[in-house]
Amino acid sequence: MRGHRYARHGYVKVFCGKTKWSKLLPDYRVLLYGEKAVNPSSSARNREQLERVLESGDQLPLHEILRLRVRYFTAGTAIGSDAFLRDIGKQWKTQHGMDRKRDAYPMRCGEWGSLRTFRNLQVRPVE
Repeated sequence: MRGHRYARHGYVKVFCGKTKWSKLLPDYRVLLYGEKAVNPSSSARNREQLERVLESGDQLPLHEILRLRVRYFTAGTAIGSDAFLRDIGKQWKTQHGMDRKRDAYPMRCGEWGSLRTFRNLQVRPVE
């Protein structure tokens, strides 16, 4: 983030009005590393532990899953709410004649809340 003024401006907008980066940074770290985390190493599990959790079929908390390669962001086409993805599906049908049975699939391997994906990735959506 150092020296990336435009990126910092975007993060300030996401965090709803905290205007100074020094006030924003602790909240940003909590988002990335989990609650009450002071630095990245305080709550981050090592990669092998994360992979064991995924292989067991359990779900990872959002702050831990974001530290892995998440294929939903690259191969999922679109991510959002059910309503947003229905709109995307309508646009694709209009533009490309694409007819789908379903436009929003639950995201696996993590605690994504109400986020859905346009493509139902079957093979290792998180690595």
